Amino acid sequence: MNARRIPLLMTLAAAGYGAGYGAGYGPLACPGANAAPPAALAASTRVVKVYGAGGLQGLEAYQTGVIVKPGGVLLTTNSLVLDRGEVTIVRHTGQRYSGRVVGADPFSDIAVVQIDPAGEALPCFDLASAPKAEPGQPVLVLSNAFGIATGAEPVTVMRGVVSGVAPLRARRGVLERIDGGDVLLLDAVTSNPGAAGGAVVNLRGQLLGVVGRELQSRVTGAWLNYALPAGDLRLPVERILQGDASAGGLPSRDQPADVDLLRVYGFALVAEIVPRTPAYVDYVQAGSPAARAGLAEDDLVVTVDGFVASSTAEFGRLVAKRGGGPVALVVQRGEEFIDVTLPAATPDTTAR
Repeated sequence: MNARRIPLLMTLAAAGYGAGYGAGYGPLACPGANAAPPAALAASTRVVKVYGAGGLQGLEAYQTGVIVKPGGVLLTTNSLVLDRGEVTIVRHTGQRYSGRVVGADPFSDIAVVQIDPAGEALPCFDLASAPKAEPGQPVLVLSNAFGIATGAEPVTVMRGVVSGVAPLRARRGVLERIDGGDVLLLDAVTSNPGAAGGAVVNLRGQLLGVVGRELQSRVTGAWLNYALPAGDLRLPVERILQGDASAGGLPSRDQPADVDLLRVYGFALVAEIVPRTPAYVDYVQAGSPAARAGLAEDDLVVTVDGFVASSTAEFGRLVAKRGGGPVALVVQRGEEFIDVTLPAATPDTTAR
């Protein structure tokens, strides 16, 4: 059976669970009870619905996120839904917020979104105290699977088990997922549209993981059900936030990119024909500083000095911020991430 087409199980209700069953699933409850643990019910208030880009050619324009700081910092899975840089966030109360994509981490495949809660301290998960999941542990998966919850409704809930903790090698379309560490393998159907970014919690309502976006097995082609361990996401989230907010961090988006890459370093990116055009290397001049550093045509620039280069324009702004100094890049070449360091520009080549 195609995992993507398995019907939803049931929807989390404020008063607990009824006697509903999904395809092959029993009621979601503690042993000997007909209601979910109160802590697990409370966890649903920390899960939000995310709406953004998509909606064409089978690309869903929605997914899920979790609140990780009371000031409106959200964690979700990096995907095309975030491609415009702005999203709409809907809480379980029906409240709607405009969200700004702060940044993304290509290694952990997560993104951070900021909303303005207008002074309200939002209920949130604490990544610093996230417990470690163990194989065989029962879990609840809270997500906006299939986009059923659109307003003041709780998100969908599914029960399952952590079937294992292991490195994951899989593909997203023709691209490989670069292994950034272990993931939680779940005995629960999390590969449904909209489930990405959802919360995997224990029966005490503590966050164990965040549902990853849809992937297929390299070996069998089957859709994989997995989550990114919550404890591994605290540092990537902090790095993204520090890069956006700290002094000397990301330059203003209004700042022009004033570095002539071809003249200074000997390479050029693809033309920015649409907003957020990925920073692919289009040309590398033979014998240039870029060529000697190991940069190659068709490389995708992922980060510049640790900051995510989300587009060709963003890449130009980040390099301009360096003021002609050495620039440390991480590029994706085929299935690998490669470190490339561009040398400092000489006085006669620095763009003015």
